[in-house]
Amino acid sequence: MQRLDQRNVEVQFEVADGYYLYRDRFKFETTAGKVLADVAFPKGTVKEDPFFGLTETYRRLVRIRVPLAPEDIANRRVTLKVTSQGCADIGVCYVPLVQLVEVPLPGAPPNAPATQIPPPPSWTGFPPKALRKGATAAPGESR
Repeated sequence: MQRLDQRNVEVQFEVADGYYLYRDRFKFETTAGKVLADVAFPKGTVKEDPFFGLTETYRRLVRIRVPLAPEDIANRRVTLKVTSQGCADIGVCYVPLVQLVEVPLPGAPPNAPATQIPPPPSWTGFPPKALRKGATAAPGESR
């Protein structure tokens, strides 16, 4: 994840060969539960999915622009709760994956990097680990 400007960050997903992510299964919110609107998704590939019907999907690499709420900008850091879901080409799908990422914003110390918040010790790394590099998730946060 990287900040693009004072009001937007870019969330990047690297999708392993043989897997895909559903466009309409992404959700971006603050840890306080505020859903972030006006997320800019790139055009994906439309496919007939056995589970969700006609749907747009992403493979390999997807970059998504996420606008931030004014109150998060004022705090100079934001923790995003990012939910995604996808499947493997072999027909195995996984439950929604929730990742928490803390992002420094303008006014934060220079060169402060985005950091992933470690998962709780009970997380096993179930299939999504094969889907993306650096994925972390918390069990029981799926919808």
